[in-house]
Amino acid sequence: MDKTLDKTMATTETTKQEKISLLTGAAGGIGREIARLLDHEGYRQILVDLNEEKLNSVASELSIAPHCIVSNITDVRNVASIREQVQSRFGRLDVLVNNAGVIMTTPFDEAHYDEIDREYSVNYRAVLHFMREFIPVMKRQKSGNIVTISSLGGILPLKEAPGYCGSKFGVRGFMLAQNIALRRHGITVSTIYPTAIDTPMLEHEALHGGSLLNFVSDPLKPVQVAQAVIRAIKKRKMEIAVPTSEGYLCKFLGFFPGVIPAVLPFVERIADRNRLKYIKRKGLAPM
Repeated sequence: MDKTLDKTMATTETTKQEKISLLTGAAGGIGREIARLLDHEGYRQILVDLNEEKLNSVASELSIAPHCIVSNITDVRNVASIREQVQSRFGRLDVLVNNAGVIMTTPFDEAHYDEIDREYSVNYRAVLHFMREFIPVMKRQKSGNIVTISSLGGILPLKEAPGYCGSKFGVRGFMLAQNIALRRHGITVSTIYPTAIDTPMLEHEALHGGSLLNFVSDPLKPVQVAQAVIRAIKKRKMEIAVPTSEGYLCKFLGFFPGVIPAVLPFVERIADRNRLKYIKRKGLAPM
């Protein structure tokens, strides 16, 4: 089960003015930046991650002491426990950010079933479980924002990562459906579609067979994704691609999937040169 690291103030009471947010994957590069920006916006945060050491590091950087929970979010019992803690301590939730995500670089037909299940469980099932637990909370409030970090790989297929794409395509359909369903309850549902992000996960992909399409352009900084999250909350956006231009391109190609295999070899040659430059620039050891 999960483990609570109580970093909050002595009181557990909240005022009507306080805004409460919950962030999964809070200890990663993107999560850290989202937590910083939510802190700047004045949110009292519930930070969830499996890595206790990194979670403590993120918490130490925030001006408003967060409530930290070390938890394996692939276990639905843990997700239910998190919801119970949030209701008991804060009584409400204004913003839910589904940020946790993983990708495997093992070829799909060589992957162990545990790898496949973990990728699907973190990227897709956990999103459903958190929303199943917290949508009723937000309905009772008649307000709330739910933001999920997806990927442009949820719009355009990546041949090296079919399982990842499947999970992210699923997230897109689910979020779009919930956007329509929850509007009348005062709940905004938003999805962020970033291109490749300069994180340890991308460094691993650069060396271990990740999609070359990650390197068509310069990777994003994690803060750019975090800024998109804040924009989605404030502007109540349904979808935000980062950068916008690549989002339009991916959606256009989605109308003509038969074109993708024809143009892919040319694009991948360019991307592979960029990948090698990235490895050199980051000082990574090549395969």
